[in-house]
Amino acid sequence: MLNYRRTSVAVGALAMLFGAGSVLAADTGSITGKVTLKGGQAAAAERKAIDMAAVKECADMHKEKKAGYETEVVSKEGGIRYVMVWIKDGLGEKKFTAPAEPVELDQEGCVYKPHAFGMMAGQKLLIKNTDPTLHNVHALPKKNEEFNNPQPAKGAPIEKTFARTEEPFLVKCDVHPWMGAYCGVFDHPFFAVTDKDGNFTIKDVPPGEYTIKIWHEVYPPKEVKVSVKTGDTAKADAELEPKK
Repeated sequence: MLNYRRTSVAVGALAMLFGAGSVLAADTGSITGKVTLKGGQAAAAERKAIDMAAVKECADMHKEKKAGYETEVVSKEGGIRYVMVWIKDGLGEKKFTAPAEPVELDQEGCVYKPHAFGMMAGQKLLIKNTDPTLHNVHALPKKNEEFNNPQPAKGAPIEKTFARTEEPFLVKCDVHPWMGAYCGVFDHPFFAVTDKDGNFTIKDVPPGEYTIKIWHEVYPPKEVKVSVKTGDTAKADAELEPKK
C-alpha cells in the first residue's frame, strides 16, 4: 500500500528543489524542432572564415584546421546552427528558480565556446580563459549592466550574473575582433540552442499553449505556436528567411 505521508514529503521536497510554480517532470511534455533556411546553403549569408594570421599566438592553435563558426552555420540539408529557441509566451504566473550550477563560457583557441547560449536571470555565468594569451570579455546587454573585463592567459575565472531577462546580446573580445558569442537571459528554463543540423529539444515543459521565439544573429526571427500535452512531444519546426 502506498505510504501517503512519505509520498507527500517527497513531492514537497521536489517542489522546493524546482521552485514554486514549477511542474514535476512526470507531468510535462517536450518541444522539438528543426530550424532551416529557406533556399538552404545557396541562400546563406556570406560569412568569411576567421583569419587569425595577424595574431601568431591564436593562429598557432589552428595550424591544421581553420577556426571559426562562420563556415559551419548552414548545413548541407539547410539546418541552421546556433539558433536560440525559447518559450516567449504561455507560462503565465509560473515561477522558476535559477539553477545553482553555473553556465560556462570559455575562450579556447581564440574563439568563444559556446557561440550561443542561454541562462536564467540570477544564474551564475562562469567565464574561463584556457588560452595562453590575454583576452577581455565585453558584454553588451541593453537591459542588464554592461561589463568589460580583461582576463590574463589561463587566468582565474570571471563570475557574473544578469538580474533581468533579455533577448540575446553580444559578448565580444576587444583584443581579438573576430571573437563573439550571444547570450540570452530568461526567467524560466525552457530554452535551447540548435545543433549543427538545426535540431533542438526543450524538455520538461508544463502542458499548455505556447508561443516559441526562434532567433538567429543573422536571419530575421520567427514565432511558432505549439500545444504541449503531458507525455507528448510538440513539434516546432521553422524555416527562416534569407538575409535581404
